[in-house]
Amino acid sequence: MTHSPISMIAFASSSRALNAARWLMIAMVVALLVSPPVANLAQLLLVLLVLASSELRGRVVQACRQPLVMGALAFYLVIIIGAFYSIGSQSEVLSMWEGWRKLLLLPLGVALYDDTRWKLRFVQVLVGASTIGALLSYFGWFTHTAFPLPDPELGVVIRNHATQGMVFGVAAFAAATLALRPESGTAARLVLGVCALLLVANIVLITSGRSGYIVLLACSLALVAGRLFHGRVTVKSVLFAVGALGLVVALLATSSLARQRITQALDEMQTYEQEQTLTSMGLRMFYWKNTA
Repeated sequence: MTHSPISMIAFASSSRALNAARWLMIAMVVALLVSPPVANLAQLLLVLLVLASSELRGRVVQACRQPLVMGALAFYLVIIIGAFYSIGSQSEVLSMWEGWRKLLLLPLGVALYDDTRWKLRFVQVLVGASTIGALLSYFGWFTHTAFPLPDPELGVVIRNHATQGMVFGVAAFAAATLALRPESGTAARLVLGVCALLLVANIVLITSGRSGYIVLLACSLALVAGRLFHGRVTVKSVLFAVGALGLVVALLATSSLARQRITQALDEMQTYEQEQTLTSMGLRMFYWKNTA
């Protein structure tokens, strides 16, 4: 089958648009770690590019038919409905909508990353950027250097301690998953394993965000489930599952910072109605009570 010069040019142009959109998504995710304005610019350019490309628009429509995307959009709809009976002010409601709008990027991500090579590229960049962030975090912690953030805190280099913990948890999971791929060579597994350990240790010892602990535990369970239920269950896979999950739980249990933050959360949940000022977990108790 032969192709006319016009169709070949159109195909090349379409491929360039697809690859440009993929790079914009990667740039946006990295920028989210350090610069919201740059992330917003990349997001705007990405949306404009999708609107201008018929191929990309078609990909997004197809992605919206996938259960993962449908579930995320349904969740966003629940948030919107919930806002109508919120006890918060109008500005707080709008802020909530604005904060959760990133869920609307999921259809774009699913539409753009249907190619294994680009999935790997995306995850590798995330792991690399997060590991660099972790190294900077260690530097700030040991040298008592606070980075210029809206709410400076020792060891925090990504937005705030909650965001940093969650990002590092996902990146550690990604690094471990890449290291366990059969295609990964010995050197790659060693590098990825070191990255995962650096990220996990940072969450447990330096980053004080409790959200990071939850994400780390959830990702650890996902990693364990992947090893146990992907193919035939063997003694090796069981030992890996028990060892990996046991290591994470042991680190959290022995870390004085993690114990302090978890104990603080439990105290705030029990005394939130008597407190004169709102606390982090006390505020969430009001959220949950109003939601129910």
